[in-house]
Amino acid sequence: MRSKSDKKKSLVPRLRFPEFREAGAWEVKRLGELASRITGRVGSKKLIPISISSGVGFVSQAEKFGRDISGKQYEKYIALERGQFSYNVTTRP
Repeated sequence: MRSKSDKKKSLVPRLRFPEFREAGAWEVKRLGELASRITGRVGSKKLIPISISSGVGFVSQAEKFGRDISGKQYEKYIALERGQFSYNVTTRP
């Protein structure tokens, strides 16, 4: 019988696309091994402030809140370029 630690080591979905059926188990990697943190700030650029909505995804603050709520914090917002992504980190007790 397999232990819980054995099950975690071999992550293989029950259903796979044909080209991945013989690919073996998924490798578990930390996000930092796959992506680089973006640190560029908006500064004085004139961009549309965007918020992340759990139900819809990325939406302009004007659409989500009825107005731009960024205020003085706007210049400290992270500036994303096409192809970059953002996510929220939540910690659970």
